[in-house]
Amino acid sequence: MTATGSWTRKVAVTATLATAALVLSSGAASAGTTGISSTVGAKGGSATAPGAGAESRDGAEAPPAAASTAASGFTASSPASADGFVTWKNAATGKCLELMPGLSSGDVQARPCYSSNPYQKWYETRLDTGNYTLRAKDNRGRWWCLDSNKAGSAYVRKCEDGNKNQMWAEIKRPAGWELANVATVRALDSNRNGSVYTNWYEGDRNKYQHWL
Repeated sequence: MTATGSWTRKVAVTATLATAALVLSSGAASAGTTGISSTVGAKGGSATAPGAGAESRDGAEAPPAAASTAASGFTASSPASADGFVTWKNAATGKCLELMPGLSSGDVQARPCYSSNPYQKWYETRLDTGNYTLRAKDNRGRWWCLDSNKAGSAYVRKCEDGNKNQMWAEIKRPAGWELANVATVRALDSNRNGSVYTNWYEGDRNKYQHWL
């Protein structure tokens, strides 16, 4: 992954990817896993995460910290690491994940990468489970979280603490990182047209599911 700015943090832990029933906050056990061991970690962030109301590296007010939660189908055992802004570039298309601003509940696309584009900057917050929330700021100064559903749609919605559809595991692959949605167990995917959606995992075979 390539972080925006001069961040050098890189955290990696071993995790098992769940594909059946997810572990609920009530303590119910997961029904099963794939048995595939993957490396889960962080793309990168600022050495010291800005707090609520602090000014971020690009002049935008940093989002409030997301509540940590242990209710997740992905598990990791690593101490919390610093949060920060990142960009995500698709390994197959070379386009960057971008928030389309100005909508009440926004769309996301993959578009040509520009370091000056604020809508391609995503603020990652690491949860206790090792998963992440990804937030972006629109042209009205509102923060939105990357979200998805079981039908395979990817979009942004108002951030909700504990919403597993807004939690993502970062899984290291040789060609980049997979962003795995915790609730749907599907990977963030894209195509040459710049559409962004989620799909079933294809591992190392599908570079459209790999992000840098």
